[in-house]
Amino acid sequence: MEFDEIGRQIENSYLTDSLQHFAWQIEQCVEICNSNGQQVIEPLSIFKNDCKYLKQNKNNLIMCTREVQDLIGVKEELKLQENIFIKRLDSNKLLWPFSMGLFKNSQETLGAKIRVMLPELLFKEMYEITFKKAGIDYVDFRNQVYLKIAQQLIANRYVFTYFFGATPFNWLNGQKENSSSPQRSVANYLNPVQLKEVKALMYTNLDAYLDSQSPNSTLDNIVIKTQNFSRKERKQAIECLEIRGCDFNPNSELRIDNVMLTFINVVVGYFLMTPGIQNVDLQNVLNERRELNQKIATENPFAKTEQYTNLRKFLEEINNFAKKYSYPNWQEVYNALNKRLNSPEETPAAKVLRNQGNAATLTDAMLQKRNFNLIKLGHLDYNSQSILEAAILRGIDFQVIIEEKGIVKIGDVLLAHGLQTPHNSALMQEIWSDKQSAKQLIASIGYRTAKGWCVRSLQELDGLYSQLEKRAVVVKSATATYSTQTQVFRLPPTESELKRAVANVLKDTKRVLIEQVVSGAVYRALIVKGKVISLIERIPVNIVGDGRNSVQKLIENYNNRVSLTRKIRLQKTEINLLKKRGIGLERIIPRGTQVLLRYDATEKTGCQTVESINEVDESYLEELAKMAVGLKMGEGAIDIIIPNLYQPYTAEHSDRLVFLNAHSNADFELHENVLMQPKQDIGSMVLQTLIE
Repeated sequence: MEFDEIGRQIENSYLTDSLQHFAWQIEQCVEICNSNGQQVIEPLSIFKNDCKYLKQNKNNLIMCTREVQDLIGVKEELKLQENIFIKRLDSNKLLWPFSMGLFKNSQETLGAKIRVMLPELLFKEMYEITFKKAGIDYVDFRNQVYLKIAQQLIANRYVFTYFFGATPFNWLNGQKENSSSPQRSVANYLNPVQLKEVKALMYTNLDAYLDSQSPNSTLDNIVIKTQNFSRKERKQAIECLEIRGCDFNPNSELRIDNVMLTFINVVVGYFLMTPGIQNVDLQNVLNERRELNQKIATENPFAKTEQYTNLRKFLEEINNFAKKYSYPNWQEVYNALNKRLNSPEETPAAKVLRNQGNAATLTDAMLQKRNFNLIKLGHLDYNSQSILEAAILRGIDFQVIIEEKGIVKIGDVLLAHGLQTPHNSALMQEIWSDKQSAKQLIASIGYRTAKGWCVRSLQELDGLYSQLEKRAVVVKSATATYSTQTQVFRLPPTESELKRAVANVLKDTKRVLIEQVVSGAVYRALIVKGKVISLIERIPVNIVGDGRNSVQKLIENYNNRVSLTRKIRLQKTEINLLKKRGIGLERIIPRGTQVLLRYDATEKTGCQTVESINEVDESYLEELAKMAVGLKMGEGAIDIIIPNLYQPYTAEHSDRLVFLNAHSNADFELHENVLMQPKQDIGSMVLQTLIE
């Protein structure tokens, strides 16, 4: 591998760590359409506030990540942005997944702008060690390094078009799929006027570049972003390189191809350290390569490219470079690109055409986009993701502090798992997590609680059964927020039934709470700054018959419509309850008949919820706020039982409100996906209350 003077200096001065610390920012512009491919220009309902990261310009949506992030950070933010629209976009609207538009009256140019900035410390160290001695001006030195990379990105643009091209038809100009041959990338093909203008661009130095710019300069797919380096000198300096024209990939969970950003990261490092193009040959080389990119763009996606040998050589050079400097996740990227090179049908453009089946490419792409589930972000929990999405929508800066523990900073507010703030003491959270202790604390301030008994073993249960044999009880963990082993006995259990239930819960926990059943509906109040912002009724997991499908099929159909955490899990509790009622999994349930699979509404069992904050009598919200004060709870959740939410709570009727549990955290999904109304944006509600 041959390095130039810059590459040798980076190697010899042990500066290669800087290759992993490029700064990134990505801006995307997409079209908004409905499920029939028609233009949408009315304002989207999710934009209720001014937002510097997300903007709508008629039928275009512009999404921009925060500035100066590392590669991992910018990828995670792209996922957050995508989830915002997966969760919040109206069901009849979607974001057009191609970078070749549908509508000629679009206000913006579709596609991604990928901005890459080299570490300033790298420039300074290289300059001080070598280039300052040669009498080279620092700003000129920086500019020439960036220009060297830009020249090679343009010269190798055909590589990007082959590996990432994904616009087989020119829908914008009315091209019909059934009467046109597909191309690799219509978006990367320039007409003669455009090609002539980009060929006139000069990259020998920054002044030459700025002087040769024209309205079509951005079609060269590299934009050199500049700024005044200092007020005193008023000298133009290159701030970053902006890579444009990379096609969106409809088959990717993000519009930007899953492997492309890592590839760009490695390629920019490679171009930084290896010899550039000699100035004497520069214009001819760039123009020849632009013509080559034209040919690649018009290739049939299924045909083997004429540039296979050159592409293979380039890919192996990049592979050797990436391995030498241990780029993370490179092997996965190399395998994907190698597959695309060896099998043209695996290239994005070919896959777009191959996946369509009997549908048009447009229809298939829209269906694919609409069926995507929420995108997983590293180790960040769902609540934290929801809070970060809310921050993006409000244009508030944020930072992930400890990903694995869900600790984030939104503006000046520190949060754990989307809800916990520094205002809740660790001592009080310990008390809340012990259900009997929390009940004692609540009872001391005058509220009813469910009577309960704790056991640590089956032996301890032996002496208790005489007190329990005539009671309907619930068996659950004494400390865990939830356990799928929880079991409710609506009728007093036999001693053997109770022992089996206790033994099952002991598999998940060290202490079991046996609690007397209290009649009424179970509710969970979400508390933020001592106020109730959501009150949901929790309904045990159930299915409703349609007169055609079996119990097993009804469960499968339901699970196909909901997220992973809301799926029904057929475990011992569910199967035993069905058996007791004489219902087999193959039984066809009559239309409209509801079948309960559990008697409890434990989390992660598929329970459903109904938002009740606008239905419940105001007195209960007042009492819940008092409970929060008694628990010293700023943020958290309180589980209660209310027999009739319309009857007011009074001191004379204290049995109308029974405390069950307190939690330092709560699953936002239970409050978001409620029955009989649109999905609630709990992340935004929590954030709004915190920053008021």
